Amino acid sequence: TTRAKFWRLIEVTKPVLKLFSALLAQLQVFIPSDVFVHEGEDAILPCRSITAGQWVKSVRWRRDGEVVLDVRSGKTTYGNGFDESRVSIPSDWDQRANLSLIIKRAEARDGGVYYCDIDKVEKHRSAVRLHVSTPPTPPSTTSRLTTTERPNTHKRMERAKKCYRLGLMSRFDKDWLDRKRV
Repeated sequence: TTRAKFWRLIEVTKPVLKLFSALLAQLQVFIPSDVFVHEGEDAILPCRSITAGQWVKSVRWRRDGEVVLDVRSGKTTYGNGFDESRVSIPSDWDQRANLSLIIKRAEARDGGVYYCDIDKVEKHRSAVRLHVSTPPTPPSTTSRLTTTERPNTHKRMERAKKCYRLGLMSRFDKDWLDRKRV
């Protein structure tokens, strides 16, 4: 009968459903927070966990599966391309629960997704995506004004440059004013 077939199907698929539910229970989805810096600036990748009164077995920062910084039993080790002059965590991390990774003088190659893994009574993981961009280039300076220009042109040009630097004027408007020498 149909009922018997249904129950037989349930009995056959039970092991598969158990395996699927076990895998689903272990699945962890991380949506990284974003940190934006310019090259040469220090980047602070946040990672916080309650550590007061808890023994922390290890703290590990990874990027692309590679270790960046690893702290175990009070000993710190660094991954390839990183050393104590470039990466660190706050020295008082165990009192303040601040395990943020500090990358000094960030470079474009430092960009990517970083994972902070804390192993204590319970495990904690967070993810941070670091974006490193080149610093903006300052706008080119205009040539010196000539004596044939109208009076007050110099002041107007200086005001226009200031507006451009503050983002109140587009590059197109600034270029037009440079050509017109208003």
